[in-house]
Amino acid sequence: MTRALDDYQRAWRWRRAVEGGLRSLELTFTQWLVLDATARAIGVEGDAVSQSDVARLCELDRMTVSQVMKTLSDRGLVDRSPSAEGRAYRIFLTRRGQRTLAQAEDCVTAATSA
Repeated sequence: MTRALDDYQRAWRWRRAVEGGLRSLELTFTQWLVLDATARAIGVEGDAVSQSDVARLCELDRMTVSQVMKTLSDRGLVDRSPSAEGRAYRIFLTRRGQRTLAQAEDCVTAATSA
């Protein structure tokens, strides 16, 4: 039990450190998770992905991913366009989103190294 609690507290300290770094990019922790999962999913698929794909990869519920994806789209970090079937969005990172994610990765690396 003590080890589990120590792991939990260590994870929260890491998250707070990451959040501190992401603030300069005006990204929340959850926005970074979704942006990162989107990039990883696109890397696997080699093409645009669905919000459901992203939700599965980052282990967040689809409603949360949908809300975060709208915010990322409004900020110009992702592009959401209807799929050919029209039932889902096809998501890809914009150039701005790629640059922001690279900067966020620097923040996460710094927090992890600290």
